[in-house]
Amino acid sequence: TLVASFVVGLPAIILNTTGLTRDGLGRDVWYITEEMLLSFERYFYIQQLLYVYLVTTIKLCLLFFYLIIFPGHRTRVILWFTVAATTVFGLTFIFLCIFQCAPVRFYWLRYTEMDARRYKCNPINQLAWCHGAISVVLDLWMICIPLWQIRQLELHWKQKVAASIMFMTGTL
Repeated sequence: TLVASFVVGLPAIILNTTGLTRDGLGRDVWYITEEMLLSFERYFYIQQLLYVYLVTTIKLCLLFFYLIIFPGHRTRVILWFTVAATTVFGLTFIFLCIFQCAPVRFYWLRYTEMDARRYKCNPINQLAWCHGAISVVLDLWMICIPLWQIRQLELHWKQKVAASIMFMTGTL
């Protein structure tokens, strides 16, 4: 999953720095041509899909790491349940991102298409807020799993605090 994240992450970085920046990211809307807007919207559509994929695969990468270091049966069941939930979460939002407008091409044509009444887009901002909220809840759940395991270890409290800090550094 780490390699899969890297394989998609690198093109996402390149797409962000070349495609989006070249075609209007950070510019005043009055200085963007119609061609630049169409190109920007296409790149932004692709970037959304790559982002959702990367969030999902990075979460899965951490969960697979937890599966390696936590041997307990109950913990492994919880981790596999979390892997399944994360996978469903990712696939659902990739599907929702792909088909957020009907037809799909209307996503990048919505600001230039004259007869926009014939087409329909789902509320894109609500989709983003929903994805963010579920992602944060999953992150909190994924932080609780190792902290619960550390709590159960027979270590001095100082060692437990140090191990907890190690697992929580990713939250910063």
